[in-house]
Parts: sequence; structure tokens; C-alpha cells
Amino acid sequence: MAEQILKNRLTRVAIKNFRSIAECDVALEPLTILVGPNGSGKSNFVGALRFLRDCLVGNVAMARAAWWRIGGAERSVNERKLAYPQVCVEGTIGESTRFAYGFRLAEGSLLGATVEWESCRILDQQGTEISTYERTVERITRNGAANDVAIPKDGLLLKNLSGVPPFSDVYAILSRIWMLSPQPVLLGSGNGNRSDVLDEDCKNLAEFLFVMQGRDEDRYSRMREFLTAAVPEISQLTARQPAGLSALAGLGEFNVFATERDESGGVVRESHFDSLSGGARTVIAVLTAVLLSDLSSYPPSIVILEEPENGVHPAVAGVIWDALNEGATHAQIIATTHSPDLLDRKDIPEQSILAVEKINGSSVVAPLSDHNIRTIRDRLMTPGELMRIGHLGPRRPVPVTTCD
Repeated sequence: MAEQILKNRLTRVAIKNFRSIAECDVALEPLTILVGPNGSGKSNFVGALRFLRDCLVGNVAMARAAWWRIGGAERSVNERKLAYPQVCVEGTIGESTRFAYGFRLAEGSLLGATVEWESCRILDQQGTEISTYERTVERITRNGAANDVAIPKDGLLLKNLSGVPPFSDVYAILSRIWMLSPQPVLLGSGNGNRSDVLDEDCKNLAEFLFVMQGRDEDRYSRMREFLTAAVPEISQLTARQPAGLSALAGLGEFNVFATERDESGGVVRESHFDSLSGGARTVIAVLTAVLLSDLSSYPPSIVILEEPENGVHPAVAGVIWDALNEGATHAQIIATTHSPDLLDRKDIPEQSILAVEKINGSSVVAPLSDHNIRTIRDRLMTPGELMRIGHLGPRRPVPVTTCD
């Protein structure tokens, strides 16, 4: 595991009643991998973090509406009753500050939802409170005293305090959760704007790479090294604007071109990004997200990737893992997988893996079982080998604590 230098990150996530997750309470590492079969609830765990972000950046109604078309954010207790989500996180800010933040929704008027409770606590390393607030339906208290700040009707108070230190630091971390689209990206029609903020669907990947290749040549070269290791026939990756009057005027689409070589090293052709295989496009998008996105003017605090190995040859899984590990020194990374190939090595710390399993209709998210941990620590089997034989699973009983 590469030496981790992250100072701003999440250390714990506790979720209740988000889709298939009844409750979970787990620690996070700079690089955390969620493993489990399809349908176990991995996407719902990372979805809860995205839901938290969307509630902060927009409002509760908008965030719930985004989930409505796929069944809603709430957990269905039975045909007539919904249980509303609660999401709580803990993390670190710099070298000497910790924070705890969370909120809980409840049923509101006209089939909507209201914020029943919200809290933010900022502490020093010894646990002494620096600044706090707690918000209920009726009132807001800050540092133990009543406060005259207005209670947001359909939003979170942390957004209203996003310009007030030290709450602004917490908001910056939680509002910059970035989630890569799971589908192999195709470049959209560019508008000629040089963008240094990568869209989650990577449609502006060409514009982003154009800026990045001139911003930090060493980091860009490092990304290309990973790309060549994963897709050996690609020796170069270049983003550029078409030549001519449109380029002089700052107009025209940006494009990404990959230089392909044969076994002898001779140039075969230069291929447009969209003509590459789906696996090659996925690798480029993943490597860009984990190795370059922190160079943005609006860098993500957390990069979430669902199945980064999807559509990629199993032999490339080791390169993907190394890229995730290196990228986790720049931004916290959370990835889901159901591929044993990604975990088929003996240098993966067992605390970096969370197991997800569907039990009696609810998703259980927990650290690996004690037997798994002993097997991995003794180097008897890799996590990937345990997954192949169906023996990689969560610890039981699952410990759960509340955050309020």
C-alpha cells in the first residue's frame, strides 16, 4: 500500500434506511473497496454518499427526485410504510481537526420529506469541541446556545453555513464527492471551452485532458505510463484542438487521440478516442479520474468508482489496483467490485475491504469476517482467491451504532 498523505477525508460512514440498507456503520480507509455479488447493495452504499452530496449541493427535494425513477431513496419496510434515510459521516480536516456530520429525514407534508435532525460537530485531536450546531424541526442550537439562524425549509443548514469557518471546511469535503459514470464513456460534442473540472460522465474528457497535459507534465506522463501498462498497444494519448481558423478563434471541438503501435513498436495509426474499444475507453476514464482529477480548480475530496474493472481484460486488474492505490494519495477513493481479479494479490490490507451481502432482504455492509482476516494476514489466500470460492464475507454479528 502506498504511503497515504491524505489530510481531508472520511473515516467513518453510518447509514440507516437508504434503499436496501437498513443500517450499517463502517470505517473507511484512503482506499476502500466494497466487494459482493450483483444486487447485494454495493451501489446503494456509495449512493448514500452521493445522496448526502446532492442534498448539500441542491436540496432534499431535488436529491430525492433524482432517486425516484429507480425506486426512491427510502427503504421500503412494507407495501404501505417507508423508512426515511439517515446518513452520518466522520472525518479529518488537516492534521489536527476532526468532524462529525449527519442528518435524518422524516415524512413531510404532501408525500414529501422534511429534515427531522441535522448536526455538525468540529473537534480537535483531543476531542474538545471547537464549533457545533444541532438542528431539529423546531429549533437550531450552536455551541449549546439558541441561535437565530433561519431553519431551511427544504435544505440542510450546513449549506447555509458553507461560507462560515470552520463549517466551510466540512462543506468543502462533503460537497466534492465525485462519482464516475459506470458506462464506457463516449466524448460529447465539445464547445471549445478549456475545462479543468472533469464531468462525472466524462463527456468533457478531451477538454480536461487538454488542460491537464499542460498543467502538470509529470503527472500526465505518469497516467500515460499506467495506460500503456494496461493497454500495451497505446503508446501515446494526446488531446488537441483541430488546426485552422477555428482553433485560432478558440472554437471547435477538442479531441483525444491514441497512438497505437504493433509488437515491433512501429506506429500503426492514430485513433480517435471514440473508435477505441469500450475497455480501453474505460481504462482511460478511470485513470484520468483517479490520477488527475485532483489537479482541477475544483478537486474532488472523494472519488467513487463503480466496478472500474468492468469491460476490462482480467490481466489489467493489477494495473487498475496500482492506479487506485496511487490515486488514493491525492483524493480518497471508494470503489465497488465483484471481480476477484482486482483483489488477487497479497499486499492488499484487509481493512481496505468491506464486504456487502444481502441477508433477509437487507444489505449488510461490514468489515471482513475474522476468518477472512486471519487468512489474508497469514498470506494463505488472497482476497480474490477467497472471493472465487465464495468465502469472502462480512463479519457477524454486524456491529451498528447510531450517530445522534
